[in-house]
Amino acid sequence: MPPEVHPFPPPPRRRRWRIFLVLMLIFIAAVVGGGWWALSTNQTGHLISRLFSDRLPGHLEIDHSEFTGVDGLVLTGVRLMRQRGETPAVTIPRIVISGELWQGRVNQIRIEGLQFDATYDSVRFIHQLIKVEVAIPPPAGTPRLRHFDFTGGVSVNGEVVIDKAQVGVDATGPKIMVEGTANYAGKRIIVEVKTSGIHEEFTHIKMIDGSLPVWRSCDWLAALKLLPELPQEARAWVPEHADLANTVVIADRAWEHFTGEARARWTTGHGQAALNIDRRFVRLAELKIQDAGIITLNGQAVIDTDERKVAVSATSWSPGSRLPIPAMVPTAAILAAMPRAQLDGALISGAWDLQLKLSGTGETALAWSAGRPLSIDSKGIALSLLQPFLPRELTLAAGSAQLLHAEVGANGLNVATATVEQARVLWQGWALGGLDGQVVLKVVPTGIDLDVTLPVMGKASWRSTEAGGRLEIDLDTAEALVVRLKGPQVLPALSGAILLDAKIRQTNTALLADIVRLRLKEVGITDGLRHLDNELSGTVSLHGARANAHVLGRITSGEVRIANVWHNLARHRPRFNAEVSLANGLLLADNILIRATNAAGDPLIDGYSAGLRGSLLLSELSGTIHSVADHADLDWINTLIPNNDSVFGGEGAVTVTTVLQHGEIDSIKGHFLPLDAHLRLGQFFKATGIKGAVEFRIARPTAATPLK
Repeated sequence: MPPEVHPFPPPPRRRRWRIFLVLMLIFIAAVVGGGWWALSTNQTGHLISRLFSDRLPGHLEIDHSEFTGVDGLVLTGVRLMRQRGETPAVTIPRIVISGELWQGRVNQIRIEGLQFDATYDSVRFIHQLIKVEVAIPPPAGTPRLRHFDFTGGVSVNGEVVIDKAQVGVDATGPKIMVEGTANYAGKRIIVEVKTSGIHEEFTHIKMIDGSLPVWRSCDWLAALKLLPELPQEARAWVPEHADLANTVVIADRAWEHFTGEARARWTTGHGQAALNIDRRFVRLAELKIQDAGIITLNGQAVIDTDERKVAVSATSWSPGSRLPIPAMVPTAAILAAMPRAQLDGALISGAWDLQLKLSGTGETALAWSAGRPLSIDSKGIALSLLQPFLPRELTLAAGSAQLLHAEVGANGLNVATATVEQARVLWQGWALGGLDGQVVLKVVPTGIDLDVTLPVMGKASWRSTEAGGRLEIDLDTAEALVVRLKGPQVLPALSGAILLDAKIRQTNTALLADIVRLRLKEVGITDGLRHLDNELSGTVSLHGARANAHVLGRITSGEVRIANVWHNLARHRPRFNAEVSLANGLLLADNILIRATNAAGDPLIDGYSAGLRGSLLLSELSGTIHSVADHADLDWINTLIPNNDSVFGGEGAVTVTTVLQHGEIDSIKGHFLPLDAHLRLGQFFKATGIKGAVEFRIARPTAATPLK
């Protein structure tokens, strides 16, 4: 057979090597060309960006990517934003990634010059990114150690807050260890971060060293709507800087809930608290603050960032010298009575509305806001706590307020209303005590206006005027007032109802009362006067321990007790004009004029008229009274005679001197000009049709002096 012939005979051996060499050159050219194309067109960067967008929210842009050998990759111009085309939240000039990259292993990442522009939107975007990232399950297999290095800073709305930051991170899966330093508002801080828990659910952030600007930090947090805004007026007593060394904050995996222990020191004091922070609330438990200028406090606090409210409760506290408490507030006395406190504040239209609630033996709520007076509402507090708010001439010496409302302005008390128990009030040397009732006090330009309602006694009011004031008293039971009223004058034991309307004037030497109206109904003085109905007017003046009175009035009912016998004072309804004085319990009658009237109150032409003067020691009802009368009713005078065997009758003009001893008539001596008079002495002497002037003297039967 002829030999087999192949259409393509195999090449000789030398030609095979040439073909292999050409194919290798073509492969290498393809790899190099493909690598050059990938690098020159930033395909690695695009790949990383796509992988990021597929895995996490937001948009990642990388300007350039470059391999440095087989174990290094450099990314430049890195920007992270919420959506394409927006201002980047994070910019990174350069990222260096190293490791066995051909095997997909990354050992170290160095991030150089990171800048985070914190705004309200960017902070919430980063928080959303963290929530999504931590929700992604970790890759299978044993995690490997990776190291990260960061440099850069943070700005808030364009203002640099953190710069020159240098951070080192060791991460093994979810387990991380961080050490970092930075300048925070120009001052150096050192921070340590580590994770803990079975699945590394918590992140511990510890401030190793660092002093933070307090109110500037509050401004930045307020700009990010993480805290309420700190008002300008509060900055004068908030520390400018606070050292937060050894403060520890623990964040959950999603960075939505934070706990820990805050410690702070500042120039004038120090404080600490247990932290509990979530998206809405900042809670400070076991809060302790020691600052003589601000406050000393043991308690807790809650900040509501959504409602812009603050609540601070204290089991014990004392305000510092820099707190804006009005000078007239008796702080020490209030704290002794009500040591517990609750402060609630709400930020409204850039200003704080504050309410301070105090509790202990009583309860008090103080509320104030911009442009409004301090408001006080209390239950069961001692009235003495209100003393600093009152005018000097009015003193609250005892008692309690079951309910109290008061408003205090820049110049002191504006108005106060109270329901009081066992109150004791001192004014102008007088003391009125044991009062239960309601009081309304208002400060006016001329002094105070006062309304008092006392269920046991009645009611009273005082209206201040330029010259003094106007006093109105309507007493249902005068004895209830007298027993409670003490002063420089000894008051008689009054009973009955009294209505007084008087204008009060203060002179250099005396306190004057112009009595517009004084109505007495069923008024009595124990064992001396009873059933007195009277209406009068006049003037009363107080000169230290002495009182003078000039009054005009008319008696329509009443009886006086003389010689153990009650005598009618209202026979012929006498009208009187009296000038009397009272000093040290001694009543002096300088001039008392009396005249009989008819039912209409007009003088009777043929009725009696009389004048009296004398003195009477009220405590003993002892003294001497001189009187003169025309058309005297001798039948009435007869009732004054202590000897039943001696009887006068008829009418006459009489002058009488009466001596009283311990409420009894000791003697009567005088003269009378009879008009139609008769006299009987014993059983054997009887005289009628008496004419001329008759002198007489009548004394007790036991008296040694014979009758004249």
